[in-house]
Amino acid sequence: MSKILKVNEMDDFTKEIAKDLFNRLPKSNFSEEDFLNYMKEKGSSDSISKEVLSHLKSMRFPFTSKRVFIYDNEDDEDSKEYSSNPSDWYFEVYNYEDRLFVCLSMEPDHLDDDLGSHNLPIAIKKAMNECWINTVCESEESIWEVNVSLLSILKKEDVIKAMIAKGFKHCPELMD
Repeated sequence: MSKILKVNEMDDFTKEIAKDLFNRLPKSNFSEEDFLNYMKEKGSSDSISKEVLSHLKSMRFPFTSKRVFIYDNEDDEDSKEYSSNPSDWYFEVYNYEDRLFVCLSMEPDHLDDDLGSHNLPIAIKKAMNECWINTVCESEESIWEVNVSLLSILKKEDVIKAMIAKGFKHCPELMD
């Protein structure tokens, strides 16, 4: 005979699952959809999977977005003057009005007034998108916004770590 869990017991049960999975799940390139598929493969019911997902979100698990960005195969003429290698780029992440922004430059001491999504090399756009940065359109010259839908689970430090992991150089002085 199966035991029926009361609401508090179910909440405690799913919290424990979330705590256990938090350190075992991949921290990059793992979306909410990937999580739900993982739970389904493990035989979990939809209701338990959604409860655990809710707890993981409240614990600020860094789920990634499954947005697909479409790129041309080649950079246009305007982007040829900029490097396609992340190690040639400096960045800083900052908070403004409860949103996260990333400024990017090939120089450590100033932003480029001509740099925008229209001339950013494709390899750099791809690397930034993998760090949750929306490169479809810049907020201002040399400044892009972190994907708004992820702000509830991402912190400034998460974006900095992801950018460094991609090879970009963190430069807090860039915004001075």
